[in-house]
Amino acid sequence: QDPARWPWPSDGPHIEDSAEIEEELTTTTTKDKRQQTSSASHRADGAFTEGVWLMNDHRYEEAVALFDKLIAMAPNDAEALTHRAMALVKSGDPTRAVEDATEAIKIDERDAAAWKARALAYLSKKQFDDALADCERALAIDGRNGEGYRLRGIARTALGELHRALRDFGAAIHFDADLAETLRARADTYERLGQFDKARADREKAQRLDLT
Repeated sequence: QDPARWPWPSDGPHIEDSAEIEEELTTTTTKDKRQQTSSASHRADGAFTEGVWLMNDHRYEEAVALFDKLIAMAPNDAEALTHRAMALVKSGDPTRAVEDATEAIKIDERDAAAWKARALAYLSKKQFDDALADCERALAIDGRNGEGYRLRGIARTALGELHRALRDFGAAIHFDADLAETLRARADTYERLGQFDKARADREKAQRLDLT
C-alpha cells in the first residue's frame, strides 16, 4: 500500500474524544497557536498578501525581507514561516528554509503546505529520502494536492523509482499542479527511462505553456 494513503491517527474514525479532552485541558496547545497565527495574519493581511505577490513576481529576496518583518511581529505565524521557507528556497538558502518549515510543522503538524515547503527545501539540498518522506506526510493530510504529487515524483525520479514517479506526475496533472513544471519534471523521468519522444513532447508542451 502506498504510504501516501496511510491514514494518520487524526484522520481515522476510530479516534475517540479523549484526545480532544486532553487538548482542552492543556494550557498551551496547537489550537491556541493556530488562533494566535490566525489573528496575526489578519493584523498583517495586507503585508502578507504583498509577500505572496512578490513571490509570484519572482522577487524572492524582497519577499523574504517582508516575511522577516511579519515573523518578527508574530513568531508563531506558521503560514508566514511556510511562505518564507518557499521564498528562501527560491533565493538559494534551502538550509534556512528547512529550519522555517520545521518550525511551521511544530506549530501545526497538520499543515500540508509546511510539509511540502520542507520537501521542496530537501529537494534543493538533494536530500531525496527526506523529501520523499515529507511529501508522503503532506499527501497523507491532503491526498488531492497536485503539488505534493509533483514534488514526490521528483524525489522518486532522483531515487530511481521511475515508474512510480510517472504515476505521481499523472496525479499531479489530474489535481492541477503547475502544468509546465510538472511536464518538465516528467520529461526528466522519461529521459531516464529512454523514452525520448515522450520527453521531447513534454518539454515542447511546457515551452508552449510558458509563452501563453
